[in-house]
Amino acid sequence: MKELNRGTRIYILATYVAALAILLFVLHSGTLTFNTEFLTLALIGAIMAPHTVHLGMRVEMSISHPFILATMILLGTANAVLIAIICISSLCFIRAPRMEFYRALFNISSFVITTFATCNTYELFRGTGGGTVGGYPMFALMIATLVFYLVNTYSVSGVVTLSGRLNLFRVWHENFLWSAPSFFAGGSLALGMSYFLERFGIYSFVLSLPFCVLIYYSYKLYLDKLEEKKQHLEDIERMNADLERKVKERTQELEIVNQKLQDSNLELQRANSLKSEFLANMSHELRTPLNAIIGFSELMLDTSAGHLNEDQKDYVADILSSGRHLLELINEILDLSKIEAGKMKLSLEEFEIGPVVEEAMALLRVEAGRKHIELVSEVEEPGLEIVADRSKVKQTMNNLLSNAVKFTHPGGCVTLRARRDGERLAVSVIDTGIGIKEEDQERIFHAFTQVDGSYARRYQGTGLGLTLVRKFVGMHGGRVTLKSRFGAGSDFTFIIPGVVTRAPETGATRDLAGREGVSALTRPSEGDGGLILVVEDNPINMKLVRDILKANGYRVAESTTGEEALDALKFIHPNLILMDIQLPGMDGLRAARLLRDNPETRDIPVIALTAHVMKGDEIRAKEAGCDGYIPKPIEPGEFPRQIAAFLHRSTGSSSN
Repeated sequence: MKELNRGTRIYILATYVAALAILLFVLHSGTLTFNTEFLTLALIGAIMAPHTVHLGMRVEMSISHPFILATMILLGTANAVLIAIICISSLCFIRAPRMEFYRALFNISSFVITTFATCNTYELFRGTGGGTVGGYPMFALMIATLVFYLVNTYSVSGVVTLSGRLNLFRVWHENFLWSAPSFFAGGSLALGMSYFLERFGIYSFVLSLPFCVLIYYSYKLYLDKLEEKKQHLEDIERMNADLERKVKERTQELEIVNQKLQDSNLELQRANSLKSEFLANMSHELRTPLNAIIGFSELMLDTSAGHLNEDQKDYVADILSSGRHLLELINEILDLSKIEAGKMKLSLEEFEIGPVVEEAMALLRVEAGRKHIELVSEVEEPGLEIVADRSKVKQTMNNLLSNAVKFTHPGGCVTLRARRDGERLAVSVIDTGIGIKEEDQERIFHAFTQVDGSYARRYQGTGLGLTLVRKFVGMHGGRVTLKSRFGAGSDFTFIIPGVVTRAPETGATRDLAGREGVSALTRPSEGDGGLILVVEDNPINMKLVRDILKANGYRVAESTTGEEALDALKFIHPNLILMDIQLPGMDGLRAARLLRDNPETRDIPVIALTAHVMKGDEIRAKEAGCDGYIPKPIEPGEFPRQIAAFLHRSTGSSSN
């Protein structure tokens, strides 16, 4: 009983209590009669009760109710209750397998309640007329049989309902409604048994029992056949439906596949020719101008090329950094295309690993310096020589270092460590960055995949860097491993084989990120044109807007996120807010709504500064509470006039 839920246990216990109360009442009434008729009905009822008909839902109907009704007609309520106890006890304890004790006790209690209610109904209606058969009131017997049927079936339905959390009426309707004729047939049989037993004695009653048994087994056989036929039809219908569904699905799949194959063949032929032409044009048309941008930027940063002030050096450094970033993205896409086309070949040569490490580190010093990230190189044997593709090894190091710098917070540390591993070279790039969740550690090596792909993602890139790392290392017959814990940094290691010899020179070097090319920190402006809060997550865009505003006499406060801007507004009250829409975390539109809902910041005009220029973007910005909209890229000559116009409009509104 422990496996039953609480409601079912309470229901069963209540049934026990009610049956016990009825039994005590019956015994106290002193109307029990132990005569030949009672003993005959008790004996035959006990013998016949274990014969049951299965009704489904683990429910069975006993053949005992005709004997209970016959006892009610002949001997009254007390004897009928006792006959019910005898018959159901025989059903529960004699028939194998035996029921659990709590189930047996519930069945006995249920029949005690049912019999008591039936007998009282019979006594209530026996004097109401309606005709008699053999001296017995037919109407009262019909009503009593109906009560027996309803009380008995609903009491059992209650247990099934509570234990399975089902609908009571549905359980009763599906399992017991159709059994009503058998109960009324039992009532008729009880009437016949009573008549024969009273008129002709026990011997005539016993002679009628074979007919009762024959009727029972005929009915049981009919039910079994009916259930078997029903199950067979359901199986056939289910198989037909399943077969029809599978045929339909397969037909649709074949049609789709055939159409796709035809389309794919045409597309592949067209794409192959277009791809070759595109790659050739892309390699020339993009690399040529980028070469000039990167080359002239490097010349301008060289002190021998002329004298530049600090702001000019910052401008050129930004151009150089952006050019290199664009070239890196283009190279990654082109390299992946060559690898997938099978046109990428290794150019093996023997070289020292130390200089390659220094070259890879040098490419990242400017970006690391901007973020105040410490770069460290640890080469176990700088003169260690390996036979490999020098450019691919360098690019592999550069991709890992670039990712490490990108995903490491300002003030962190990135270490490149090269060492001998038997006859192989092992290179590790270790950072103190954001780390990678375990479930994402395999996915990041897939092409065009990044862990953060949301609308407001913080880190930019194509998602090809690690894909190329794995492919380059695989082309050398090596492997890439990753050890990372989310929030605690990452350790990428690639191991490649080759002919490695030890050079005489050994040692270790340690490089700190240089300060060349690092943008100067924001300095307080002497301008008096008003205070403007710029909310922008892209550092280059921030610098551009800041320098234009400062050049026109404005004081500038900076925030890189919506949350940071809301915190800053607790301490400052700017004349204007320039709000980028695509921000990490809280986007600009959400921040603008919060500013409008706050009485302390409601009067500050908010101008949307965004590259979203599709139809409806300006409307959404104004619905969020923005007072104006300036699309990117901004025009340096027009931008100050736009700011002045917004400030003038705001001042005019305030004075009114």
